[in-house]
Amino acid sequence: MNHAMISGIADALRPYHPHARLEPRPPHCCVVLAAARRS
Repeated sequence: MNHAMISGIADALRPYHPHARLEPRPPHCCVVLAAARRS
């Protein structure tokens, strides 16, 4: 993936932080979605 695409995905995930994050791993990137913790 190119940097512009990775940046766009990261920007799209920002409102969901910290429950979603972008993990760059060669040779591709994966989006990791974590379930919200219940108190």
